Amino acid sequence: MPFRRRTTETHVKTRFKASTSLVTPSLSRSLNGIGVLAGTLAATFFGTRPAAAEGLFFGGLSSTHVLAYAAFVATLGFAIVSTFILMRERRRIALERDRLVEELADNRARADRIETLLAIDDQRLVIWPSPNARPTILGTLPDRCGAPTDKAAFLAFGKWLDASSAHQLQEAITALRESGMTFQMAAVSKVGSYIDVFGRTVGGRIFLRFRDLSGDKRVRLELERTVADRTADLNAFKTLFDAIRQPVWLRKAGDDEGEAIIWSNRAYQDATGHDPDADLPYGELLDSEAREEEVTTHGDGNPFTNRVHAVSAGQRSTFDVVSVPTENGSIGIATDVSEAEKAQSALNRTISNHEKTLNELPTAIAIFDKSRKLTFYNQAYRILFGLSEAFLDSQPSDSELIDKFRALEKIPVEANFREWKRNLLKTHQSLDVSEFTWHLPDGKTLRVIASPHTSGGVTWIYEDVTTQINLESRVNVLSRLQAETLNRLSDGVAVFSSDGLLTLSNTSFLEQWGLDETELTKKPHINNIAAACVTRYANEPAWHALKMAIVGVMDKPEDTSGTMERPDGSVVQFATASLIDGRTMVTFVDITDSVNFERALTEKNEALEQADKLKSDFVQHVSYELRSPLTNIIGFAQLLSDADMGPLTDKQQEYTDYILSSSSSLLAIINDILDLATADAGVLELALGEVAIRSAVDHAIEGLQDRLTDREIMLDLDVPEDIGAFIGDERRITQILFNLLSNAIQFSDDGSKVAVKVRRSEDSIVFTVQDWGAGIPDVFIENVFGRFESRKAGQARGGAGLGLSIVKRFVELHEGTVAIESAEGVGTTVICTIPAEPKRDEIAAE
Repeated sequence: MPFRRRTTETHVKTRFKASTSLVTPSLSRSLNGIGVLAGTLAATFFGTRPAAAEGLFFGGLSSTHVLAYAAFVATLGFAIVSTFILMRERRRIALERDRLVEELADNRARADRIETLLAIDDQRLVIWPSPNARPTILGTLPDRCGAPTDKAAFLAFGKWLDASSAHQLQEAITALRESGMTFQMAAVSKVGSYIDVFGRTVGGRIFLRFRDLSGDKRVRLELERTVADRTADLNAFKTLFDAIRQPVWLRKAGDDEGEAIIWSNRAYQDATGHDPDADLPYGELLDSEAREEEVTTHGDGNPFTNRVHAVSAGQRSTFDVVSVPTENGSIGIATDVSEAEKAQSALNRTISNHEKTLNELPTAIAIFDKSRKLTFYNQAYRILFGLSEAFLDSQPSDSELIDKFRALEKIPVEANFREWKRNLLKTHQSLDVSEFTWHLPDGKTLRVIASPHTSGGVTWIYEDVTTQINLESRVNVLSRLQAETLNRLSDGVAVFSSDGLLTLSNTSFLEQWGLDETELTKKPHINNIAAACVTRYANEPAWHALKMAIVGVMDKPEDTSGTMERPDGSVVQFATASLIDGRTMVTFVDITDSVNFERALTEKNEALEQADKLKSDFVQHVSYELRSPLTNIIGFAQLLSDADMGPLTDKQQEYTDYILSSSSSLLAIINDILDLATADAGVLELALGEVAIRSAVDHAIEGLQDRLTDREIMLDLDVPEDIGAFIGDERRITQILFNLLSNAIQFSDDGSKVAVKVRRSEDSIVFTVQDWGAGIPDVFIENVFGRFESRKAGQARGGAGLGLSIVKRFVELHEGTVAIESAEGVGTTVICTIPAEPKRDEIAAE
């Protein structure tokens, strides 16, 4: 014990110092006296002597000399005696020191034994010599207590005791410091161990003792704590059960082999009319039949769950009862489902009525639950897709139905069916209504609406809009044709309604009178147009005549005509014509004779631009008009070639295959023309996204696999496994690779080879397609990317001449470049370089 050891050493040192201090002053005084006396005698004896006395000194002693000699002898004797006294005192001090050293050694041994005993006893002491002094910590606690061995960490009680015990201990220590109040408590460590803490003050010092509790006392504390926790939990459950609306009861087995209710919540008491203050047995909520079934079920060791009818608070109600057996009885809970049962019945009637209504609708409807299983369909759905009731009643999944539709050719023909199907099924994870348009191979057009349910599942609505689309298409064509025709006219044309509002006008009308197109889209009145034109070109009487012809009150409208001479020297001839619905058409013809050369050149240039646009419009219009009958041809040819439709002769099958092959080629040409026309019109937008390069190459090769096999052409594919992806339009990239491979295969000899190589540079992806066919002569190399540029080389016949044009256009839309290397008789290599991440803003602007 360092504290006791230091105290003993201090006590011994103090006693030794006190003994020494008794001898030192007397010895010093004796020595000082001897020194003074000896000095006096020496001065007297050997000091200055009178001359008269010298003879006496040598011849005899005088009285003075005798006195001096006697003093010297006395002094010498005193010194000898003092020396003996000093030696004896030193011997006594040495004996005292040896005794004190032995006592100190005994105290140290005693302190070591006490410290060893404290360490063995599994306890720890904390001693404060004074309230503000640093404490002394002795002993250790077992590791199972969770107490740190470090002294500073041990004093941080909040880090190794639970919060409640740490707070209680701190308050007890504070009271001990301030008022000396002794305490004893059982603290709990964070590892769940119990520690006895005793605190008191002794002689102005503060002592804390920590001991690990074990044996019966520990077991008793654990049991008390467990009982307290279980009691608190039980009270909490009782409070909860009293707050809920469901009756809850607890039964205990009695001596008569029956079960009696020993506790129930407030809801049970209200339901059975039991008074908790009265000393009466509980009434039964369940009838005798339900009780017998409950007892039988519990006898088998199973929980009792059933829907029963019982009287609650004087009314007959329906309950869902759950009762489970316990070690000495059972516990049960009843949920009132009367309102839910009524609501379920009403819901079932509503659903039945809705199903009858939906079955009468001509629109096909299918409903899928959150597990994507078909739960409802109407007759229109079954008839539209030609499915059997047995198959639909088996509740197929949404994915299985899509595969079935594909087999029956009831969905659009998609190049990447898996991706299309995956996007279609994403509606099950969406919260918004999705709408699709399906153009089926049989010529039908379906408007498909997917409406997700908030609780999971989707309702699919299929509406046949083929007739509507055809009518709208015709109306749109006629409207565009009408608008284009009017805009092609050099005469200004304007149509006004019976109330004088502008409903239609062409470009010439705007140009002739300098009107703002934005203002005309607001359908201004003839008065506003006339005022604007009079302000610019005057001639008010002529405009007044026009206004009267348009909005004048007449039984029979009359057509009028006239001319206007404008201040700029031009002359405009106008004429009105009555149309149906009370509308009036006004035409303005510029009949000015003087037309300078510059205007002629301008008009010629405009005519050329319009002719080019008309050509593009004509090509696009023809392509659209060819597409529908061509689709029908392909569809009927496929039906003829289907063995289920009846057998065909070999010659008929060959002709049918020719029809399919030629139709497919023609459809590809039409699609290419449409793509080029759309790109030229400036309305083609790239659907930018992440393009997996290897996947795009595989998709392109997949569409040409039959041609490679038929012509025994070997494909040399050089695409690194880690080539990754880049940003682009995946569909257009696949189309680029398809056209490049198709062109290479077309101009390759049977049994030859076509190579595809893809590499990634710093910021670009380089696609290289090479063949060893006939090659391209130098005279054709400059026009190879032109439209409808085709030639025959070797075994290959010329195609439509659109493949490389589409490649060049789509690569340029991706801000890339196309290069071609070819030599006649050697082969051709096409290199397409596409940026890995094009500028989206510039692509959108194009």
